[in-house]
Amino acid sequence: MTQPSKAMQLLQQRLAENPRLPAPTRHVLKALTSEAGAPVWDFFGHDEPKLWRVVDRVRQAYEQTLAEMARPSSSQEREDIESIILQAKRLKTAIKSSSLPGRTAYLDRYELRAEDLPDVPIDVGWHSLPAGSYFGIGYPLEICEVLDWAAELAQQHLDSRPARAITRKKDQPEVTVFVRRLAWHFGREFNEEHRTAIAHIATAVFDLSDPLDVKGVDGRLKDRKKPFATT
Repeated sequence: MTQPSKAMQLLQQRLAENPRLPAPTRHVLKALTSEAGAPVWDFFGHDEPKLWRVVDRVRQAYEQTLAEMARPSSSQEREDIESIILQAKRLKTAIKSSSLPGRTAYLDRYELRAEDLPDVPIDVGWHSLPAGSYFGIGYPLEICEVLDWAAELAQQHLDSRPARAITRKKDQPEVTVFVRRLAWHFGREFNEEHRTAIAHIATAVFDLSDPLDVKGVDGRLKDRKKPFATT
């Protein structure tokens, strides 16, 4: 490999100085400093602010691709979430019809914890807790109420699931997802999709033995859904 460009040197420096970067970020930085990634900086140049804009969009697209590829099929996803909703409702019914005490709070039994913040003691009860009758926060947290929240949030997620870049997993689906998401990011950030650059980036990020070209990018962008189009 020839001498690294200024852009690649900056990325290598970021890698060296930050050994605990998240794995997806490290992967993207290594890909963009590889031989396959070198043409990316011939395309975008070596202006440092623009460099980090490019890197951030590539990182986002890559992380979104990993998340999408980890999702189950649409039907399985719906089945899983509906099962959670049903079980939350059944558990609430079971608790309220059991011998577990209602209208009884357990004071300072548990704590809410958050990084770099002091723990907050909370009062907890099963169900039917009247307001204003206890010490602590004044209105203990009901487990049955939490189950109501769980079912409601799960239903909201089911009704507004994130769009998928692909619906059928054909050849190299992860590359297609990445290309569509990166084109969207570039279109929003630079007012142009930069398909030549996307071809080089995808080749580097996925270490493709058969490099992607502009025609290949065009093919993967064809028939994309509206949420992934920038025009």
